[in-house]
Amino acid sequence: DSDNNLSLYFNPDKKDEVDKLIKSFKEVHIYEYEWNIQKIEPWHLSWKDNFKPIYIDNQIAIIPDWEQSPNFEYVIKIKPGMAFGTGHHETTLLMLKFILKINLLNKSVLDLGTGSGILSIAAKLLGANQVVGVEYDSVCRDNFMENLSINSISDIEYISQDATKWRNFNFDI
Repeated sequence: DSDNNLSLYFNPDKKDEVDKLIKSFKEVHIYEYEWNIQKIEPWHLSWKDNFKPIYIDNQIAIIPDWEQSPNFEYVIKIKPGMAFGTGHHETTLLMLKFILKINLLNKSVLDLGTGSGILSIAAKLLGANQVVGVEYDSVCRDNFMENLSINSISDIEYISQDATKWRNFNFDI
């Protein structure tokens, strides 16, 4: 940085090795150093404070699994995880608005790049009789299945495959 300071972070069990290395540099360079212990905080949970429910056209509510269901016709509870899909992405919002305007009753729906399964779940709630979610990222599978369970849905097929290589487009939507 501008003060010619450098911060190094490492696993505490490597302190002796790092200390030895830093001292060896003192033979060639003049500098001072100090040790500080970084407080361990649950950073991976901090996003919960900022997760806001999504409401689409006063019909669909997407809420985190820990919140009470609002009075909406369709409520999708998700457990936000490392998988893509909290519903905040513009493409998801636009698709949700679109499927609210069309009749999905007894239709087949393909959700390519399903992520956490929000669009698949919405399609099922809106009356689709067959829904297939395709996702390449293996991290998404557990989150997808968990979101189905949270929403008491069991009949959406999940296929792990690269969506760019998908060739079965025999779906209504």
